[in-house]
Amino acid sequence: MSVTTCKDGVWSIRSKCVPASCAKRPPSTRGARVRFYSRMHNAKARYECFPGYTLQIDTQSKKYPGAGLVNDPLGTIRCLHGEWVGTPVYCEPTRCPRLVVDKMISIQMKPSTLPNAGQLFTNEAVQGTQAFLYCPKGYHIQGPSVVVCHESHWLPSTDARCERSIYPVLPTEWLYRLP
Repeated sequence: MSVTTCKDGVWSIRSKCVPASCAKRPPSTRGARVRFYSRMHNAKARYECFPGYTLQIDTQSKKYPGAGLVNDPLGTIRCLHGEWVGTPVYCEPTRCPRLVVDKMISIQMKPSTLPNAGQLFTNEAVQGTQAFLYCPKGYHIQGPSVVVCHESHWLPSTDARCERSIYPVLPTEWLYRLP
């Protein structure tokens, strides 16, 4: 460590104050990745939602210091004087509308296995939810028997219907029985 001295009215070293960098990486949030390239003062970090998720303001989270002081777009935070500053956000899974199918079809829903996908609601399904479609005995499904909620749509389309089976259905154990 050097010592600054004053000799004949002139300082030996000119000091300069530099704003502090952020010691930690930007905070993570659910349903998103955070992109940043520096932790230096005034560096920005941007939250990008995973496919099938939408950016939301996190009103439950502790506000970052100085939130609202910078005029960055939603989903962007900034390193100011050693702290990440901005509006806290999270990414919420998109929801699909209520599944409408042929009146003979019964539906069994399997909730999403995606992390942070949230709950399955009675009239809505979140990103990644699977719906298995079944026909009553004596009928078979014409069209897709499984549909998936993806980015607010059911894929493939839900135009399946039940048709009367002409031939009896073979028990599956007949097809896979070992000798």
